[in-house]
Amino acid sequence: MTTTTISPNSPGLDKSLTVGREITASAARFVATAAASSLIATLDDPFGSGSTFTTVGDVPAQLALSGSTIVKGAGAAVLGARYDIKVRATSANGRDTKDTVLSFRAGYDGGGPYGPLINLALSAATFIAGAAAGTLIGNITNVPAGATPVFTPNDGRVAVAGDATNGWKLVVGLTAASAGTIAGTITAAGASPLAVSLTVTAGRVLRSGAYGTTPFNTKDATGAAQWSDCPRDQYSVPWNIKQGDILEFGIPYWTLERPANATVFETDLADPYEFALNFEYPYNPSATTALLANISRCLTPDGSVSEVYTPGQAKTFGVWRVAAPADIPANTPFGLHIPYDCIPGRSGAVTSKLIRRPGGGSNFMGRNGGYSAGTSSRIQANATTPRTTFTADDSSQTGTAKSLRVGGMRSYAPAGTPNILCNENSLGEGPNEGRSFSGTFGDIGGDAQGNKGYFARFCRMVGLALTNMSRGSDRISYRMVADNMRRRDEFTNWLACGDKIKVVEPNPHNEVGWANAPAWAASTPYALDDTVLANGKGFLCVAAGTSGTTAPDGTGANIADGAAVKWTYIGPNDMAGAPSAIGWVSGLAKYIRARRAAVPGYVPFAPTCPPDCQEPNPLTSVTSYSYDATTGALSLELPAGYAAKMFVGSRIRIAGLTPSGMNASSTAAVTAISGNFVTVTRATGLAAPTGTAKVNMMWAQPEWQTINAGGYSAGTSFRTWCNRFYRTLPNNPLGIAGVLDLGRATELGGATTPETETGKWDVILEAGQSLGAVMTEDGIHQPSWGCEIAAQRIATNDTAALAALKAVA
Repeated sequence: MTTTTISPNSPGLDKSLTVGREITASAARFVATAAASSLIATLDDPFGSGSTFTTVGDVPAQLALSGSTIVKGAGAAVLGARYDIKVRATSANGRDTKDTVLSFRAGYDGGGPYGPLINLALSAATFIAGAAAGTLIGNITNVPAGATPVFTPNDGRVAVAGDATNGWKLVVGLTAASAGTIAGTITAAGASPLAVSLTVTAGRVLRSGAYGTTPFNTKDATGAAQWSDCPRDQYSVPWNIKQGDILEFGIPYWTLERPANATVFETDLADPYEFALNFEYPYNPSATTALLANISRCLTPDGSVSEVYTPGQAKTFGVWRVAAPADIPANTPFGLHIPYDCIPGRSGAVTSKLIRRPGGGSNFMGRNGGYSAGTSSRIQANATTPRTTFTADDSSQTGTAKSLRVGGMRSYAPAGTPNILCNENSLGEGPNEGRSFSGTFGDIGGDAQGNKGYFARFCRMVGLALTNMSRGSDRISYRMVADNMRRRDEFTNWLACGDKIKVVEPNPHNEVGWANAPAWAASTPYALDDTVLANGKGFLCVAAGTSGTTAPDGTGANIADGAAVKWTYIGPNDMAGAPSAIGWVSGLAKYIRARRAAVPGYVPFAPTCPPDCQEPNPLTSVTSYSYDATTGALSLELPAGYAAKMFVGSRIRIAGLTPSGMNASSTAAVTAISGNFVTVTRATGLAAPTGTAKVNMMWAQPEWQTINAGGYSAGTSFRTWCNRFYRTLPNNPLGIAGVLDLGRATELGGATTPETETGKWDVILEAGQSLGAVMTEDGIHQPSWGCEIAAQRIATNDTAALAALKAVA
């Protein structure tokens, strides 16, 4: 045999020719369930390029040739089966051909035993203990065709349901599952085993708390006898309500009657007062709706649809119930309103703080109460009342009972939800002591959350529900009034739902002036929670009796003085305000002890004091000014250097000028600055101003704030000591569970020690912002924006307190 060698460089020879090479494919497996025409493999040209491909002989229906590729045919493929196809390549010049049999194996997505395994997936892995059998836990996806998933352990707590057509599901089984975790595995032929950890929650529990917005009045047009116009409030809870859930609403009737020794204004009724409670869902946000739809009547526990409150009666707290008419998603509003009667010509004097606008009165349900009152008589019907005639908003009456509000709500919430009560003053609940320029009572125009204070805003930011206690008074002396204490304890116990309740108590800024703690004395009887001064320190009595002969010393707990009396160190007596503050700790300890005795689930939280400063004293006097009656521009010459520290948009308050229209008791924005002159806009066409203008600029720079002597005084004041006590909690004898550092959040510089205190509000007003962007609107009360910023800072800074609030135990 003669062998001939041909040079690839010979004339006319295709240089890319590879003699004897087989046709090859880029893949040898395909997905059995792939759609027709899906790419399986690309063919390699045995002659280099330009070849055409054809099939030879029979072609299996599962395969097809498309150009230079093998694609899925229309026929169904059997898992694991091999399919052969004979392909012929013809060179570009048509003189050479090459036949090759190619084999392809049908497999799973990637191939099962013929390739990488599928990864199963589970869409959710949590369910509630006690959930009905068949309740969906999660969807099982990526199950190979023809395979059935299996869950192990197969102990009945969890089961697999469904099919390939409708989808595979992991569901609750027939055997009860306890709260905790279930470790298991989902398997399916041709898929990788999926290890899962299922979380079984403790189910839903009764919890208190809701959010609300500023109420308004609307008509109640259901029934057939006479009900008056009723306050209408919008509420929501941060969890899902299920249709048929029993919703409970607590109404503290003590807002209708001032307790003995009350130091605050609450409505004091002279006549019986009848009312009902309606539940509205879906909620119609219209403030002018005459006919309320979607109303469900709430009932008292004895089935009554109305109740009469008689001043002086023993019952001071009532509960109303209604079944949820539908599923109500979390944070979806529903309405509550109280139809009531006001009797014309009632006998006796009625002492009342007439609350004529949103933001006044008692604070409940995460927002302020109060109402907007008119003078017209708006009567609607309700067949349930025994009375025959009623009026509403009658100007001849000397008082009204409209401070009556739903105080709290209880419903079923996810396990792990805490009960939280804000018993703070107006800074925490919502500003309800406005000044002349605060458009809606301390809120500079209001907000969607109903004038909420810093703590209510904080809770909403971090997803916690809460209830607000009626503000009443900040002082312990008022809260400890026996009847007042009983009423608030009754309400708090109801909110606790038989469990723990986290209570944010008032910051001590209004306790200034507390009596000094006495010096320790030998052979003296001491009661539990008394405080004394000894050896330059303050001590709290934790074991009562008659003292011995050795004054307590050191910084520990349970220090004996030579007899049965024991003392715990609570802080140094190292500043001017210390003796009074140490005396205050005694009152606080007695208050907390009394609350624990009355409310078994009581868990106290404490806020520090905000700054205490007001407008400059004296105010800046201005005698050089000009007014343009055509434009309304009022220009005032400030002392040298003042205007340079201001900007267009800075807010100033003006008083002392005539006519009164020149003044700006509600502040005015600076519209222009030129040298030492600042310009604000007043009404046009006024008479030329006269008098000395008193200008308050405290919102532009902290240096124009005046620190109140009773509050901060160079880091030596009563409030200074109280803030340090809360921040350090020496030995924590009061069992305070967490501290919200309101002082740090609102004070200039964010001080956390007496040495770094400034005593001034943090002014954050910047160019282009309104007065709503300062921390305080009058040196005392925080506006919406101030409360919002304080809440954000507390949420960021006070992580330990946040964790303690969220904890269920």
